[in-house]
Amino acid sequence: MVRALLGRGWIARRRDKDRRTWTLWLTPSGEAVIRAARRLPLRAMERIVNDTIRLPWIRRRAHLFSALLTFTDYLDAIRYSFADRATLEYLWWPSPFDH
Repeated sequence: MVRALLGRGWIARRRDKDRRTWTLWLTPSGEAVIRAARRLPLRAMERIVNDTIRLPWIRRRAHLFSALLTFTDYLDAIRYSFADRATLEYLWWPSPFDH
């Protein structure tokens, strides 16, 4: 795998003082690939939310809020599958129920 990443120019390496080990680091192009890979799921999620909001039967506020709660449940499931225990509830951000 390291050879493949080196071949693409995404990482660089050099020998350490201890000749048995290598030091690896991301090159600028490798960092760009990582940034693009991190943005891809976010763009997909934005597209899903935008498409959901544009549906004609969800234009009413109650249906929109219901769709948002469903989407939040999907996000929770995704985070849980990656062993992320974060939530979308923060003390400094008002919840939809604070109105």
